[in-house]
Amino acid sequence: MARVPDPLAGVSAVATPQSQPIPGRETEMVRNDAGGHVFAKDLWQRVEDFLILGTTGGTYYVGQDKLTADNVAVLFQAIRENGVRVVELITAVSTARPPRAPKPRPALFALAA
Repeated sequence: MARVPDPLAGVSAVATPQSQPIPGRETEMVRNDAGGHVFAKDLWQRVEDFLILGTTGGTYYVGQDKLTADNVAVLFQAIRENGVRVVELITAVSTARPPRAPKPRPALFALAA
């Protein structure tokens, strides 16, 4: 009979500051615009985030212009890699019920691109 791993074995009282990657997981993490470390998103997760969240108003740490430029570059890269998959993702986000995106503008821009 196989041993079931102890779910509590991974719990630790040692905290890693956000300014450093988690020890042993450095290759999975990237530096964010706030100066902390986060788990990296792949191209398709980033496109989906753009379709759902858009770029209007920017974020707390990134202005609207930089956020828009970064997301448009990601979108164009995704279109070059697999334009059909981009259209399928646009369709999935745009037709989901309940709606996944508060505004249609990012999806319309992506579809036009």
